[in-house]
Amino acid sequence: MNRFHSRLTGMAIILGLLISAGCISGTTAPSSFYVLNPIADAKTETLPVSEKETILIGVGQVELPNYLDRPQIVTRITNNKLKLGEFDVWAENLSDSVPVIIADNLSNLLSAQPVAIIPGVGVIQVDYRVKVDVTRMDGTLGGDAVLIARWGIFGEQGKLLKTRRAIYRKPAKGDDYEAYVAAHSLAIEALSRDIAAALEILLKER
Repeated sequence: MNRFHSRLTGMAIILGLLISAGCISGTTAPSSFYVLNPIADAKTETLPVSEKETILIGVGQVELPNYLDRPQIVTRITNNKLKLGEFDVWAENLSDSVPVIIADNLSNLLSAQPVAIIPGVGVIQVDYRVKVDVTRMDGTLGGDAVLIARWGIFGEQGKLLKTRRAIYRKPAKGDDYEAYVAAHSLAIEALSRDIAAALEILLKER
């Protein structure tokens, strides 16, 4: 009987320690959801149907590396080691949000031009198509958000008119995930500005 009570007492102590340590609490930490943002005050243009002189620019699907095909936000520990945010996740898939952000940015940057930016390239015939291949989109908390991408602008019959590979680094203004995501928004803004500058030259040459 004494041995039985001793075992129960030992189990009770262990259980109490686990509960106090949070190992058995019945609840988990709440997840935080984050979104990328376009340039401040960016406006979304609607596709005109009567203005034939308006130039249509389509932002095609943005190719992302497979390691970003997940809800968890990815940060880099070393050159060869990545970390997934256990409770810090994207509110939507990056493959869906990044092209929309780029389209919004281009709409804002090219607002002085007679253009309409449409995310996606489908049944609507466009004058220029923008394609972006992202090879890296990560960074360190409290450090730099790094975006490496190759982008191209295609004209009629899929002719490549302009292409460039660039590296964008934006320092995070804090050591948390919110600052990290904000820095990535700035990196995508820098990418969008380069694309917009190339489009402006092509539009002037028409």
